[in-house]
Amino acid sequence: MILRLSNQVFKKMERHVLSTYPEEGCGVLIGSKKGTPIIVDVIPLKNVASELRTRRYRFDPLEFMKASEVAEENGQQVVGIFHSHPHHPSVPSEYDLNHAWPNLSYVILSVDGQRVKSIQSWRLGTDGGSKKFVEEDIEIENAEVK
Repeated sequence: MILRLSNQVFKKMERHVLSTYPEEGCGVLIGSKKGTPIIVDVIPLKNVASELRTRRYRFDPLEFMKASEVAEENGQQVVGIFHSHPHHPSVPSEYDLNHAWPNLSYVILSVDGQRVKSIQSWRLGTDGGSKKFVEEDIEIENAEVK
């Protein structure tokens, strides 16, 4: 599967995760799941993890619900979640796996404080009954990151 987004949407994610550095930034991906998922906007959320925000993110469920309502009002839906990994690769951690929801894309941005070093997208799958992440292709219009 391919996840598509514009460079403008990518830049909005980038601004948010760099503004939260050195803590993890997070938010929701808004778009359509029909056919190839297309992200038309992102809604940044506040990282409310009680500890280790440099290595963990958690968002307020009410803030997530409001973002979902905004998406629905605009004829869209929540397609996934994005978050950053400060000074770590853009691959899911065990914590990410344990807290993932099915049927969503998980975009992870590796950041070093000044730029996004890499971006990858993941979906929750199964392997013999156990949960695992499967990488999905990500296509960013006019992107300059890996």
